[in-house]
Amino acid sequence: MKAQSDRIIWVDYARVLGNYFVFMTHFAVNAEARFFPYFMPLFFILSGFIDNNKRTFPETIKRNFKTLIVPYIAFSIITYVWWLIIYFRHESFNPHDAFISPLIGMLLGDPSIATSNPGFAHMTNGPLWFLFALFWCKLVFKAGFFHKYLLLAINVCCVALILLLKQSHFNLYFSIDSGLMALPFYTFGFYLKRVIDKPKYQWYQTLLIVIAGITASYFLSRLNGKGSMVLDDYGKNIFLFYINGIVFSLSIMFFSRLFSNVYFTFLAYMGRNSIIIFGMQYISIWVVEHIYKIIMHTKGMEVTYGSFEAFVISFALLLVSFIPVYIIRTYFPYIIGAKKQPSKNKTLELV
Repeated sequence: MKAQSDRIIWVDYARVLGNYFVFMTHFAVNAEARFFPYFMPLFFILSGFIDNNKRTFPETIKRNFKTLIVPYIAFSIITYVWWLIIYFRHESFNPHDAFISPLIGMLLGDPSIATSNPGFAHMTNGPLWFLFALFWCKLVFKAGFFHKYLLLAINVCCVALILLLKQSHFNLYFSIDSGLMALPFYTFGFYLKRVIDKPKYQWYQTLLIVIAGITASYFLSRLNGKGSMVLDDYGKNIFLFYINGIVFSLSIMFFSRLFSNVYFTFLAYMGRNSIIIFGMQYISIWVVEHIYKIIMHTKGMEVTYGSFEAFVISFALLLVSFIPVYIIRTYFPYIIGAKKQPSKNKTLELV
């Protein structure tokens, strides 16, 4: 089935692949997963790619507050209630641990707080750092877009600042530093859309590019070590970090473009609602992991997952994520800054 709108459908497919790989990072924690952190740049590159930059700066603030900060608040509250129920079931009551620490973590919006200030605060929904980071990234990009050289200078300053922050072991709250670290990826994605359609490749040429890109990314990851955007950790070399993030992201994008003329309803639906997948990720992982432990008779045990197990569980997690995506998108769309769809459009046809 072909795409039924002007939406760039392969971008949604790339988001689904990105979400799948992010799921795997939560399970495959062994050495075989050493290049998983480079999946996150994909989301910033895609966000820059679809940015038409037609809004004024005040409109940009208003729009992104509605579509990023409001979801951050909503998903933080939902997850906190879920976390609190689990806490009271398994932990002895402590006012600081139950209320103060998670609420501070929610307000500061940065899971690295738990690493730098253990006991002070923690986020009950760590993946939400992405929403805060993307918010700052979009605003800084818009502020610098008045002139191309100004934007270039801001990108250079952001890279220099990340180098300085890592050397000083200083952390900026509200995931501001992660947003600044992501700006070069976002900027790359914005300008990529001007040239991505110029080369015309046959499908087998595109596939060879994808294989070469993934292979190069794997070896670059082994060379540079693990990195983490949420911790401002770029590995051994910040330039290798950015090169690797771009190379792997392009590989995923080119692979997704192979299916740009085919419309997969489920993948398209999940891709355009990826913000809900991020927001409900903590709960979805908890549910799937506990179901898996019950099936494998390992409930109550600490389990280390291999790559194959991570592959299977992540696939199940993607399917399970459809439930909160459908419920929120259909009945509570205001959580993600969207309007409620007419009842005639609620039906989802899976193909």
